[in-house]
Amino acid sequence: MARPLLASVLIAVIAGAPLPGLAQTAIPVAVDQRVRIWTDASEAVVGRVVAVTPQGLQIAGAGANPINVSTAAVRRVEVSRGQTSRGTGFRRGAIRGALILAAVGAVSGALQHEQVGEDGATVAEAAALGLWSGGLFGGLIGGAIGAARAGDRWQQVWP
Repeated sequence: MARPLLASVLIAVIAGAPLPGLAQTAIPVAVDQRVRIWTDASEAVVGRVVAVTPQGLQIAGAGANPINVSTAAVRRVEVSRGQTSRGTGFRRGAIRGALILAAVGAVSGALQHEQVGEDGATVAEAAALGLWSGGLFGGLIGGAIGAARAGDRWQQVWP
């Protein structure tokens, strides 16, 4: 398989013929891929690739007209590898939120142990109560944020 390819490249180089594969852009994207491209502009261009030429890319974004992006202006390219589900976003957000607010709750409860309950509580009891309540509310808040932010998984492909 590699020998015929090598032979054709060698013949093309010796004969001085242009290689068809080298006429394409150096940016590794294909038509109909969802991409996020950074240029010198302040925001990234997000959309589907409509056309790929040696001079640049044509991206169909949220607007009606496709956007032309010059190859020379491109600083970074990411390709969408699918979307995460709301359930996955909820689970990840809930875990992160629970861990963060559980730690905050435990420290806060331990520092304020004299104000917990009618006659105060021990440091361990107050820390456990803060851990429990912080973890519970952090999990709910983080889960809601994670579900709302479920979106594309981006993989950088260039440079």
